[in-house]
Amino acid sequence: MGESLPGIVGPDDTIVAVATPLGQGAISLIRISGAAALEVLAEVFYPASGESAADSVDRKAVLGTLKNATGGVVDEVLVT
Repeated sequence: MGESLPGIVGPDDTIVAVATPLGQGAISLIRISGAAALEVLAEVFYPASGESAADSVDRKAVLGTLKNATGGVVDEVLVT
């Protein structure tokens, strides 16, 4: 157990996936799950409170910004 076939997500992998259908809408959901989910989130999510992402998302909704690799703001987001 713990091994996966090439190209198949394994039980220890971290995944990021769009969870809403294509098209225009007011809200889009992006799901992050797996062992490194908080590390991935910390790279792109900046809470409005100024706390670190890892310290601010435990069992609550947190408002902040999603930033791209160059630090540009992509959108205002709510993380749960």
